[in-house]
Order: sequence, then structure tokens, then C-alpha cells
Amino acid sequence: MSNYKKCIESEINSICSISPELIRDTFTSPARDFTRNRKQSLGDVLKVGLLNAGTCINEQLRFCHGIGDDRPSASAYIQQRDKLTQDSYRRIFEIQCRHISNFTLFRKQYLVIAIDGSDVNIHPNPDDESTICRTYNKRYEEREKVMPVNQLHLNAAVCVPDGFFIDYEIQDWAYKDERKACAEMMNRIAASDRYKGYMVIITCDRGYESFYLMMLADSLGLKYCFRVHDAGSGVGIASRYMGLCDDKGCIDAVIDKKYTYCCFVEKEKDKYPDYVLCHRENYNPFIPPSPNSQHGSRRAGLISFYPFSFRLIRFPLGNGDFETLVNNLSNDELGFTEFKALYHMRWGIETSFRQLKYDDCASFMHSRKKNVAIGEMILSMVFHNICTMVLMLLAEKAHQYSAHHALLYRISYSDLASTLRLFISGRSPTITIDKIVRELLITLQPVRNGRSFIRVIVNHPFVPFIYRAA
Repeated sequence: MSNYKKCIESEINSICSISPELIRDTFTSPARDFTRNRKQSLGDVLKVGLLNAGTCINEQLRFCHGIGDDRPSASAYIQQRDKLTQDSYRRIFEIQCRHISNFTLFRKQYLVIAIDGSDVNIHPNPDDESTICRTYNKRYEEREKVMPVNQLHLNAAVCVPDGFFIDYEIQDWAYKDERKACAEMMNRIAASDRYKGYMVIITCDRGYESFYLMMLADSLGLKYCFRVHDAGSGVGIASRYMGLCDDKGCIDAVIDKKYTYCCFVEKEKDKYPDYVLCHRENYNPFIPPSPNSQHGSRRAGLISFYPFSFRLIRFPLGNGDFETLVNNLSNDELGFTEFKALYHMRWGIETSFRQLKYDDCASFMHSRKKNVAIGEMILSMVFHNICTMVLMLLAEKAHQYSAHHALLYRISYSDLASTLRLFISGRSPTITIDKIVRELLITLQPVRNGRSFIRVIVNHPFVPFIYRAA
């Protein structure tokens, strides 16, 4: 039990006991903010945001400070909270990420990092064109009737299958660029000392299909495995290689080509079979500018290109469809039959997004200000990482329970998050680590392998402040 208690206490203390001097340069007014002894320290402000349970601010303050003269008012809390900037929250997130060390490795050697994006609704503001998103309201039959909502786009890097958030980029919905965010996170991952001892594999879905991201990952020394449009779809990177399929429709081939902006290689394919024409609108800094506007540039010596090779994998799924992946893993590193399991791990980021938005209450903001909403979203990711650490420590208990039963059992994340909020708040002295473990063992959930369901995507609107339970 001491391991659980030590983990919880150390993680919370690292955030709620943080010295203002560590992040002073990020405050709104560095010379004045958090310099005097007040009822709310920096740690108290962070604790309220960390334990967000989706209720109103007054209920959050009662939950963290109790009832009486010691509880600050909502306006006092808001004044203290507004002293923090996005850089403050970024620094706090990085401090917590330094404590993450026990990763579950694929084949005991690869650290798989999934990158994806998800929209998060914030307080409606029709005047903010940068976050407004006009979607059709399904309640109306007339498609002309639209319901404007405001959204932020959270791009995140998650270690799978564990579920740790290790990096993020938050963009306004109107200006979201998932490929740009992915490139920025890959650059930071490659430069970080935390992952120097691991062989990192970046895995992404079809929305990130791009020669630029593939070339960037390869140049940074990262392994990658991207899902692309199927070779038989007629679009995308793999569409030109349908002829490589064997009698079962599978492909396992290394594609070695020269990538250029010189348009005449497409017009004369027979003369330039080793060249691939890239579209100018998809700017790729790895491909040199084309000289084809100059006279006589059709000579092979004047063709500007970037040589690049990748491995193309196509394998069948259980429903008869095919999956197509591009990667830079050799057959010695990963065999053909192992790619299905590798890409299946990517789904862990979807589970982490669902837990973050609803169990960790990242969708329940407490401010109309966009900067504050971003800060609360970041603190929800910090709380998610703390819960994931405890979840991994308790996994052995679930494994021991499963050994005596026919099904495999796992800890309920939603129950864990709710229980940890009660323990961290300190409002109930009767809650102990022993009781937390027993409580979670009561709520174990069976894992039924082989079940499949149609994915139902439901748009959850922003919950107005007045309708939240007080």
C-alpha cells in the first residue's frame, strides 16, 4: 500500500506545493503576482483546477477548502487564477511529465506514441470568429438551420497503451492545422532527453497522411507508422501501388522514389518512372524548389528532387476490408504480421480523449475566457496522468483477481478519478489508501475480448454554468 500512497502524495505535492519562483517569469505580472501571503497560494489555485468535477466554482471551492471562513469567494479565486498564463500551465504540465517513467513498451523495446486531435466545446461566444464552428443541428430537418458553437482543437501526443499525455498543442478551431501541430510535437519529442533511451514509434491516423510528416519523422531519427487511405481507394499515397498486391490482396514492399515539384515528370511518366510529383499547395520544406519555369529544364540534370524510401504494408481485416500503413520499420525490426497489433495500440489515444473530456471533466470549463479554458484543459491532462500512474500501480491487483475468474478484469477509470478527487481534497479524513484499493476492487469491470460495436459519435454541447449541480 505504501507504493500507492507514495505515488499519489508525491504527484499531488509536485503540483500543489510548487514554488511560484519556478514559474514566476510566466505570470501576468511577474513582479507582483503571488508575492504576498494570501488565503490562496499558487498551489491552492492549481488544486481547485486539478480536481475539477464538472460542478460550479462555489462547489469546487467547498470541495477543496471546506465550509467556513477559510473558503475563498469565487471572485477572489478568479482574481488569483487570472494571474496564470498559458505559459504557466505549460510549465506545470512539463514538471508533472518529468515524473512519468514506467512506460509499457511494445515488444519490450518500442515506445509507441499516438498523435491525434479532438474538438472541445467552450463557452459560446458568437463574436469570437477564431473559435466559432457552425454545425448542422440534427434536431431540424432543414439543413439551412445551423447551430453555432465555439470550439478549441486539442492536439495531443499520448503514450499507448498506458494513456499518458506527454505533449499537446491547442489551436483555435478556425485555424486548426493537425499536421503542423504533429510536426511541432515530433520535434519536441525528438529533442527531449526523456525519450533518449527509447526507440520511439509515432503512430497516426489517416488525417495525418503526408509525405512531409513521414520525411520529418525519418530525419529526426523517429520510427513512424501512419495509416493512409487504402491502396484500392484511388486516392492518397498508396493508390499508385495497387499493382504490388499479391493474390490475397496484401502488400509488403519498400518504395524508393524521388520526390519533386517538377511537373513534367507526371506528363512523361514513362521517361521518369522513379519520380513522384508532389502538389505545391502542400508545402514540403524537404523537397527543393522546382526549376521547371526555366527554359531547357527537362534535362535530367536540372530536375530537383528529394530521395526518400518507406515501407508499404497492406493487410486484411476481419470484416473483409483492408488496412494500409506506411512506416520506416525494416522486416528485421517488425514482421508483417505484427503491424496489425502495432496499429491497434493507436486506439488508446481515443480512450484517453474520452476519459479526459468526461471523466476528468475537461469539457466542463469554469470561465468565459478562452485562455482560462485552455488552462483548465491542461490541468485536466495533469490529473489524467496522475490517475493513470495510480491505475498502473493497481493493475497488479486486478490481475490477481482475474487469475481466479474466467474473464479478465480491469480497474474502472471513472471510479478511480472520482475516488482520487475525494482523497486528494482532504475533506474526508476517513478515506485511506486501503479503502481506496478496496473500493476500486469492488468496481472492477470485466474485459470481454472479441466484442465489436458500431462507433456512435454524439456531439456533446457546452453545459451552461447555471445548469451545473451546485
